[in-house]
Amino acid sequence: MENIFSQALKKIVDALTIEKIEYMIVGGFAVSYHNRARTTNDIDLILQISYRDVGKILTYFPEWMEFKESFESDIKRGMLFNLTDFNTGIRYDFMTLQDTEYGKVAFERREKVSFWGVQCNISSREDLIISKLKWYQLSQSEKQMDDLRFLFIDKTLDWDYIRDWTSKLKLSTYDYWGNKVNVSEDAARRQIAIIRSFSPEKRLKIAIDFADMGISQTHSWIRSRYPEFSDYEVKLEFVRLMYYQTGEMPELQWKHFKSTMEKIIRKDWILRFRNMMEEKKWSYDYVASLGGFKNGKVIEATISRGLPSFAKLAVVVFEQSKKAQTEK
Repeated sequence: MENIFSQALKKIVDALTIEKIEYMIVGGFAVSYHNRARTTNDIDLILQISYRDVGKILTYFPEWMEFKESFESDIKRGMLFNLTDFNTGIRYDFMTLQDTEYGKVAFERREKVSFWGVQCNISSREDLIISKLKWYQLSQSEKQMDDLRFLFIDKTLDWDYIRDWTSKLKLSTYDYWGNKVNVSEDAARRQIAIIRSFSPEKRLKIAIDFADMGISQTHSWIRSRYPEFSDYEVKLEFVRLMYYQTGEMPELQWKHFKSTMEKIIRKDWILRFRNMMEEKKWSYDYVASLGGFKNGKVIEATISRGLPSFAKLAVVVFEQSKKAQTEK
């Protein structure tokens, strides 16, 4: 069974491939591929696009089409734009390829790899390091430094390339790393030694499991707290907790996502209720008699506007019973 991240990865890679949009995966997702056991909540991509290509991408995310002009404006100003997939609840951060010497070189050095069974383009280790040095110089984020502690220890790195570009880009954090003494460096070395004792296949599996861990655990926690939630309701709560509450999703995008997802949720409950009625061969009049309503027309009209609590409960009990019989 595919996990949520692999579904999200396949969806965006397929879309970009079909539209012939060149891309490179960067950020935490790329770090995970390079065997760093860490969690992440989104997929960061650098795209070789102009504002005219935004509409092509939104063809695969039609729920966001009304934001087309806003996203195009972001691209014109050289800013990133992001959107959250309604099917998986995973966010994509899209950045345009910088028209600089280094931006072009790093893009050309991207690697074609197989990640979660998906053929995709991922940043090289060296360019991932340079990218994280740039971000650390701007933010002093410990998350960036943790990734660097891990990536720097790789003995196969092209150090001449790293030194050349850190010098050209005036990345003082490279010197900072070389002079800093931190117990976390020893921890990173021990982690590297352990991981290198495994086969390449096992190393990749460990990285994949960690990358998906935060998503899976958060979904499990939401389900334990709200056992009556549908899959779509779990995704809505996940997006609220992971993106909106953390300030990573703008208010306008959250309102749009929430209202659109609530419509999807309402339709999903109605469909599941009608499937239950069909399988159990229930009529609306029979359901009305169970709930003490006047007649079946009242039930039919009520359900068309949204499933009431008693009907949702009936669906949950029916589906759990059906699942239990299947597992016997």
